[in-house]
Amino acid sequence: MKKKEDVFERNIVLLGFMGCGKSTTGIILSKRLGMKYVDVDKYIEEMTGRTIPELFEQGEEHFREEEHRAMSELAGQTGCVITTGGGVIMRDDNIPQMKENGVVVYINTPFSLCYQRIADSDRPLVHSNTREQLYDLYKLRRAKYRAACDLEVPGINGSRPVVRAILAGLGLEGR
Repeated sequence: MKKKEDVFERNIVLLGFMGCGKSTTGIILSKRLGMKYVDVDKYIEEMTGRTIPELFEQGEEHFREEEHRAMSELAGQTGCVITTGGGVIMRDDNIPQMKENGVVVYINTPFSLCYQRIADSDRPLVHSNTREQLYDLYKLRRAKYRAACDLEVPGINGSRPVVRAILAGLGLEGR
């Protein structure tokens, strides 16, 4: 068995809808495995010098272009736990980048729980859509997450059980 200090050689890329628990899970998982943690939205903000809401003011397509550029840069790294934005899956050309050096994990959290977590947030898509529109977006993205992922884990009981499910699914339970 490998020691905890031995870094998982590939990236672990976390997918899921807004509010599914990617960030909290990613932080816990990266600490558990001794891997670098990268939040794609924060990476984009550092890369552009703008906040996500500021980028969305220039249009969602502009933001998605910056997101794609970030994913291209991150594809060359290894040994990272990468948490993506919920919409990264909407560009098909992001999928090969996620898989280049990584295993893609979908955190499948029910919409009602995601919505409860994001309803009062400052996320641009939450402000510009009704609950029903967000649910339609959730259903569309869920199919794409499932098609792209290497591993799907339930996101219903909090981040620690999600981390355990990811470790088990990757054969890393002892870490």
